[in-house]
Amino acid sequence: SLDPEWNEEHELANYSAGDTLKFTLRDKDIGSREDGVLGIYNLKASVFLEKGFDQEVPLSGLPKGMKSTLALKIVNLGEGGIPFDEFAATFGGCEDIPFFPAL
Repeated sequence: SLDPEWNEEHELANYSAGDTLKFTLRDKDIGSREDGVLGIYNLKASVFLEKGFDQEVPLSGLPKGMKSTLALKIVNLGEGGIPFDEFAATFGGCEDIPFFPAL
């Protein structure tokens, strides 16, 4: 299809605040050992960390002249499944504890 839909949903358990998210779309070809890359998008934490993200973004790494987009929706649950703003309000003063990064 020239207009595929994946409707994928994932929860990132090992995400560290500040990490960039890299989305790589691949084409699974039956009988092929390699999955072709359809496009790539890098999303910086500063764009989604506080309020989430819900936009269509352009993919890079495409053949010359091709344009493609990816619709992304990111909801921040924060640590322990609570929204990030609530997490930051609760744990924002814990930077002196070694395993807490600065918020």
